[in-house]
Amino acid sequence: MNSITKERIELFIKNPLENGLTRGEQMELARITLASLEAEPVAWLHSDNGLGIPAITRSKNVADSWLSKGWYVQPLYIAQPVHVPEEMNLARAQKEVGFNRYIMAGYVDGWNACRAAMLQSQGGGNQ
Repeated sequence: MNSITKERIELFIKNPLENGLTRGEQMELARITLASLEAEPVAWLHSDNGLGIPAITRSKNVADSWLSKGWYVQPLYIAQPVHVPEEMNLARAQKEVGFNRYIMAGYVDGWNACRAAMLQSQGGGNQ
């Protein structure tokens, strides 16, 4: 599975000639962009009703009626699931933190604990 991180995109933006994207990263970036462009609101919010209480609706017709009254209407979208990184192993940890076996072991344990929490929060179990 190809994945692209926020940090990788930031490096590319900062200096594209030195930090070129691989073909896989380009495709992943295109998929993410397309998904965000096709996203539809799940609800609409406005707080210009004179009551000081924000209103939310799931009806596009109601949101359109608010817009026709000149009220500011904010579309609300479902948050996209966060990218879960690959499982860390000692070989990869060595590249990240060096040769100290205690630091490497702690790095692997911490990384994989965070990864497990991310998977659990997404209902992914042990993947």
